[in-house]
Amino acid sequence: MSSRAIRAGQIDEETRLPISQSEARFRHLLEEVPEAILEVDTYGRIVLVNDAAEKMFGYSREELLTLNVDTLVPEAQRDVHAQHRLDYAQKPERRPMGSLLELKAQRKDGSIFPIDLSLSPNRFGNVLTVIALVRDISERRRSEAQLAAARAQLESSARLAALGMMAGGVAHEINNPLTIIHASAADLLQRIRQEGTVSLEIVVRNSERIKDTANRIARIIKSMRHLAREGSQERPGPTSVAKMVEEALGICREHFKDESVNLIVPSIDPTLHVSCREIQIAQVLLNLLQNAFDAVLEQAGERWIRLDVAVRDGSVVFSIIDSGPGIPAELKTRIMEPFFTTKEVGKGTGLGLSLSRMIVEEHGGELELTEETGHTCFSFRLPLAQQTEATCN
Repeated sequence: MSSRAIRAGQIDEETRLPISQSEARFRHLLEEVPEAILEVDTYGRIVLVNDAAEKMFGYSREELLTLNVDTLVPEAQRDVHAQHRLDYAQKPERRPMGSLLELKAQRKDGSIFPIDLSLSPNRFGNVLTVIALVRDISERRRSEAQLAAARAQLESSARLAALGMMAGGVAHEINNPLTIIHASAADLLQRIRQEGTVSLEIVVRNSERIKDTANRIARIIKSMRHLAREGSQERPGPTSVAKMVEEALGICREHFKDESVNLIVPSIDPTLHVSCREIQIAQVLLNLLQNAFDAVLEQAGERWIRLDVAVRDGSVVFSIIDSGPGIPAELKTRIMEPFFTTKEVGKGTGLGLSLSRMIVEEHGGELELTEETGHTCFSFRLPLAQQTEATCN
């Protein structure tokens, strides 16, 4: 054998050695990855899998390598998945999927589970394959559902607590109209008994008074029932600002009056609408009004609360300002922490402000604590509804 042939053989052996080492490292990494990895050709045939894929889908490696990837998709979605796969082959790109989508996969036993998916094209010459990294997010979804349920329970508890703390005011709101109804009815009965007849004018007058006050009671009860409903599942939509504010005020107006708290609410444009979950934002207003009410009761002298509504930069800003003693500087950074409260035991849950902030942030806004001419001011903003924007422009 010539020296040239021997040298060529040595070079060939030296080249194969690092390639085999690289392949071994690749195989090791492939099996160490906790997510399922599948390599799929343009026909949907699975050509490579790792150990995690076997465990996730319940097939052996040999079985997976005989399957079309569409088999791992719920049966009802296979036709759509096949079309998506063909479309992807025409325009492949690195693409994470599932973070905002409800993607599902199916195991050998037929069970369906939620996944996150990332796709990466892999070209070798003219051959295209796709590397799919699949993550089973069943546990994450269970945790999210548990957190959502716990949050909904806390939100409901805080809302009902706020309504309960204003129960005295609600009793006044209903009791006063009932007194009017009772007096009007009693007047009619007394006239009939004494005079044997009543003029049409008096009947109409008393009947209208009874009807109007009964309607007022109905509105109060409707507001109570509306605000007591669960609002986290409500879809955001255009909501009348004036209507939402009125429903919140309907719960507390008489209560404030009974404690000599002056409630100042400038007139609100009836055409003004925001995009929000109405029940949740009404709860925020109720929480902020209740906190302001508690604050002004802590001092003697003038007692007032002002609710301002202003349109700024495509948003509606709600501000609740009170004449209370203010919040000490050392507490301002903690005032919105969950379960933090400065109230006596049994007089506050410590959840109102933290939940209000969470609700506002979920609507794309921010709940802020500032000062307005030396007085405590809690404010938040919501986006204008599209129909309002068109009207304003």
